[in-house]
Amino acid sequence: MKISKKLKEKRIKRVFNLYNLGFLICIVIITICLFIIFKPKKKMTVDGIEIVQTDVKEGETLDENDAKKIAVKQFKKLGESDVKESDINVKRIVRKEDEYYFITSKLNTMEIRIKDGEIVRINSAYVQLKE
Repeated sequence: MKISKKLKEKRIKRVFNLYNLGFLICIVIITICLFIIFKPKKKMTVDGIEIVQTDVKEGETLDENDAKKIAVKQFKKLGESDVKESDINVKRIVRKEDEYYFITSKLNTMEIRIKDGEIVRINSAYVQLKE
């Protein structure tokens, strides 16, 4: 029994020596720093409302049905639980040579840029990147 205890202690000392613990701490610190640097940036409104990400790829335009689906997701995030695609009104508007979908529901409004599918305004508040 004494031999096995000594072997266990030697193995523990071999595994948990100062070099290995220092190496492990450095790896943890590097991973935390990389996460902080490369964490995904969230788009938020001025009021602090998180924006739904759109799946429109570069070079594609957004059609009215996709805009309705995005609007339903965003309105549900805003707390409007009983919203349906049939209850949403969509108008096409032009502002500063860009075309937008102006989407309204019972409680909320939003604007989505047609050329890239980016949500620009929610309830008349501009959307900005939060870092």
